[in-house]
Amino acid sequence: MRAMKPGVAAFALWALGAPLLLAGCGGDPPPPPRAAPAPMAMAMTPPPPMVQKIPGMVRSIQFGGAVLDGAHTVSWGSWTAGFAPLPPQVSFTPQMRTIAPISCSSAGTGMQTCSITIADGVEGKSCALLVDGQQIAILCPDSVMMQF
Repeated sequence: MRAMKPGVAAFALWALGAPLLLAGCGGDPPPPPRAAPAPMAMAMTPPPPMVQKIPGMVRSIQFGGAVLDGAHTVSWGSWTAGFAPLPPQVSFTPQMRTIAPISCSSAGTGMQTCSITIADGVEGKSCALLVDGQQIAILCPDSVMMQF
């Protein structure tokens, strides 16, 4: 019998009805199974939460009887908040939602960009107006209407 390539010989044996075991080229026995690597004990720190944006723009924010939208402003203390030239967007992490950019103005500082945060904490929800390095506690919105 003349020498054949391993693949051709294997096909010829299969075609003749012989049992066929292909472990490696040339009929070598299969290698013994390898043991799984031992688990490693490592201190894993969770990655920081990813900030994601909700596609779409905020159409209005309802605070009790007050509405913050393109035509209406809401005041907290000396700060008055309104929509910037474009409606704000909502970004979120598992613990917090942020509505920004919002336009805030005060008699002492003029117009500035600010944001509203809604945080989920152990004691419930807390909301704040973030402006000029200050965090001003505000009532949480009753609803946020989106436009997609």
